[in-house]
Amino acid sequence: MNQSSGTMRGRRAVSRGRDRVRAVLNMAPLLASRHNPVIRRFHQRLLAAGKPKKLALTASMRKLLTILNGMVKSSQHWSPSPRIS
Repeated sequence: MNQSSGTMRGRRAVSRGRDRVRAVLNMAPLLASRHNPVIRRFHQRLLAAGKPKKLALTASMRKLLTILNGMVKSSQHWSPSPRIS
């Protein structure tokens, strides 16, 4: 859940939620950005554009979840060149 109050603007802190799920979701894109060519290219592109490391990691997390949800929905196995870019 976002922690924001009143007139607070800018970066938000995230708290609560399921700790174990959040831990896994933080570890998965970290490993994927090192070993998965699709996520690695995406992560490096964000860093090259000057994005903060935490933002690039969070965006990689979302990208990975999008790819995995698509795989589950279509009952497909991992393909090194998915249509999602």
